Amino acid sequence: FNRGVRPAINVGISVSRVGGSAQTKLIKKISGTMKLELSQYYELEAFSQFASDLDESTKKTLVRGKRIVQSMIQKQGQPYALWEEAAVIWAATKGHLDAVEDDKVVKRIGELLVHMETAEKELIDRIETTKKLEDDIKEGLERAISSFFKK
Repeated sequence: FNRGVRPAINVGISVSRVGGSAQTKLIKKISGTMKLELSQYYELEAFSQFASDLDESTKKTLVRGKRIVQSMIQKQGQPYALWEEAAVIWAATKGHLDAVEDDKVVKRIGELLVHMETAEKELIDRIETTKKLEDDIKEGLERAISSFFKK
């Protein structure tokens, strides 16, 4: 919260006893690796402040972690709908945001969501209806998001 990330993210603690039980099956599946990636990021971020020369693997982990954190930033009073959350988490955890410059992540995510809202109505309806990560939804998310970021 003090770093400007709102809503605040702390992968080490849960704010309730419910935790993952309150998540839809879709979000549970999509965000499966996110907690681990964020934990690695925070650990390496602290360590990298003292290291001058980082290997490529460490740099990649730092970039991915930073993009995941930035992707979770939402405007106050405007939480993501289920399909938006799914698209954002997919884009962040599958590396689609890795090449986006730090200061442009939030803007590009906004553009992605507008693009999907206009061009991917069928996929959005399917996500909102099933609330499960089925093969057609995986393929649809990957197709829609990868084609957007190739532009």
